[in-house]
Amino acid sequence: MKHLKLTKRLQIASIVVLIFAAVNLTVFIQSERQQTGLNNSLSNGLGNHCHFVNLECAIELDGQSINFSLSRAPTIEERIDVVISSENPFELEQAVIEGVNMYMGTLPVVEEAVAEMTWRGWFMLGACSEPTMQWRMTIKFKGQPQPAQLLFTTTF
Repeated sequence: MKHLKLTKRLQIASIVVLIFAAVNLTVFIQSERQQTGLNNSLSNGLGNHCHFVNLECAIELDGQSINFSLSRAPTIEERIDVVISSENPFELEQAVIEGVNMYMGTLPVVEEAVAEMTWRGWFMLGACSEPTMQWRMTIKFKGQPQPAQLLFTTTF
């Protein structure tokens, strides 16, 4: 009799563990699908986009590699420096940042120093009610029909 009660308890515990694992797997898969959909929608079909990894990303623009780097992880209400560099000369027309998952207006990237193959600037991100905020930096290069889009996230 005790053996049957113990077996029944083990069966119930196993079922609970399986249900818990299935729910976690479903949440993970759904999260991955949403993130992939978000990444696709962030690029708006443009070929010139990248996500920052370890504060850096690079794009290929007319056969020219252009590198982007941030001075620190993007944080709200703090100055973040950005450097754009290439092995060939380039000119920037405009650099702005916009919120993706919440309207935050258009934030300028302020030009600080310009050289033939390096552009330096800085920006500050506003605080909002979203705990995780997706951002898109749009950079227009002179003579290029499509802008570069750099994607990053902040959390608080």
